[in-house]
Amino acid sequence: MNIDRTRINKLADSIREALELVLPPYEPKEAVHKLGGEIIYDIRDDIIDACIEKTEGQKFNIHLSDNKSSQRKRFTLAHELGHLFLHMGFIIDESKWSQKGLVFYRDNTSSKDEYEANEFAAAFLMPKKEFIEVASNNLQNDLYNVERLADHFGVSMDAATNRGKWLGLFQW
Repeated sequence: MNIDRTRINKLADSIREALELVLPPYEPKEAVHKLGGEIIYDIRDDIIDACIEKTEGQKFNIHLSDNKSSQRKRFTLAHELGHLFLHMGFIIDESKWSQKGLVFYRDNTSSKDEYEANEFAAAFLMPKKEFIEVASNNLQNDLYNVERLADHFGVSMDAATNRGKWLGLFQW
């Protein structure tokens, strides 16, 4: 699976900056509202965490499960924002956005689209440069304090660990 991590990370940085989200933890809920989207807590499924759908004009809805941890909901919202930009073309690709019936689901599959949306979510919530800086400040005896990293960015320890691995800071 070949995804362009550099492009996805730059896109996540650009969107976060354009929306003036300047201090961590970066809040994807705020991003959704600034972009004109709506969050609807109506998913009651054990398999699907969320879905995003295009509605009228430049509007979209993100359907989400309310029975997940706050960290999981934040990552899932950022993941859905990844689908919004990368796969639905919101604001950046009118040919994609003009298609009818655009819907993406967050589930447990391992498709290219899901990997890309996860990469976007990680980059949106834990920007590379800042992640490396915070990780360096939380390094003692050659061990990173992942709990502090996770707390700083408002993500789970698993999300922080995976980000550190993908950035080459942590061992696989």
